[in-house]
Amino acid sequence: MQKILDTLYEFITTAGVRLLGAILVVVIGFVLSGKIAKKIRKSKKMDPTVASFFSSFFEFSVKAIILIIAISMLGVEMTSIVAILASAGVAVGLALQGSLANIAGGILLVIFKPYVVGDYIKVAGEEGTVADISLFYTVLKKPDNITVCLPNGVASNASLQNLSTEGKRRVDFTVNVAYASDFDRVNKILIAIAANHELVLDDPAPVCYLSAFSDSSLTLSFRVWTKTENYWTVFFDINEAIDKAFRMAGVEIPFPQLDVHVNEKTPK
Repeated sequence: MQKILDTLYEFITTAGVRLLGAILVVVIGFVLSGKIAKKIRKSKKMDPTVASFFSSFFEFSVKAIILIIAISMLGVEMTSIVAILASAGVAVGLALQGSLANIAGGILLVIFKPYVVGDYIKVAGEEGTVADISLFYTVLKKPDNITVCLPNGVASNASLQNLSTEGKRRVDFTVNVAYASDFDRVNKILIAIAANHELVLDDPAPVCYLSAFSDSSLTLSFRVWTKTENYWTVFFDINEAIDKAFRMAGVEIPFPQLDVHVNEKTPK
């Protein structure tokens, strides 16, 4: 029994102390790094995009260093750790190709800034407002309040549309009217609708063109400009106004139709 107690005492005073110290270092280090990263993310002195990415990068890097320190406190020599990391580096690199590509993509996004937090973008078949740019993902908040996590590697390599870069946007409408309609009259109706909407800009001025002779109708391209943040309001308002104005003016919006001519043959 005395031998067991002596062995237990020796373990507590040597390996036990090291183990306890390593656990404390990990717990305290992780908590502090998380709090510091949170403060960096909320910092008003940094660009929101840079702050978001740097806080994620800082937290990930510090936690990795803390784990290495904790392992060394357990008595594992640093040379052994370095050897293990070196031997595992190739395998880990191959296994984490996608993650490494996301990190590299995130760095490129922060440096070149094709978009920043708060921008509305379309990329890789997704669209929404950029809520966060972390170490691995760009987080988009879609108009229907769905959150999309888009890998940075994909976002940095795919074709991107940033709809928030400019202060104003063009709103395009395709309007079909019957062939019997008077184009000049329809044109005046559409321009008047734009002129009466307070969110439609005067410069550039609204325009309307006869763009195509379709199978069952004349196709008009009606274009107005508005501030970027008013795009959808103008889009829906103008559509409703066109429907009401055409009904009041008796302008026909035709449905697809097909004329069939039957030739009767005289029996012999």
